Amino acid sequence: MKKRRYKATNVNQANWQRIAERTAGQHVVFGVDVAKDDFFGVLMTPDRQAIETIKWIHPEQTRTLGTHLLELQAQAVEVVMEPSGTYGDSLHEYLAGLGFTVWRVSPKRVHDAAEVYDGVPSLHDAK
Repeated sequence: MKKRRYKATNVNQANWQRIAERTAGQHVVFGVDVAKDDFFGVLMTPDRQAIETIKWIHPEQTRTLGTHLLELQAQAVEVVMEPSGTYGDSLHEYLAGLGFTVWRVSPKRVHDAAEVYDGVPSLHDAK
């Protein structure tokens, strides 16, 4: 299988107008890879097509991320994140406070989905 390079765009450099156009009227899932400081998130359509991979420094850029997610013209945005200790607690509360539905997913499901994503098992990357 051919290797794929993962590319993430900083929340401040992302083309949010283009992202809004691609998500307009759709149900969108924002899958978050929780870490200590460097967070990653992938906006995906219901048919599992990645729209954009976003990276940001938590908590410094989290408000910027929230503002952009609110501006999307999507029918709904659901946030899915793994329960990585307490690192994601403040993000969970912040996004829930903005009105997003936030789901916590079992670490095993996250690990299994990482392999499904590109066929390569891995323990730590921004998939």
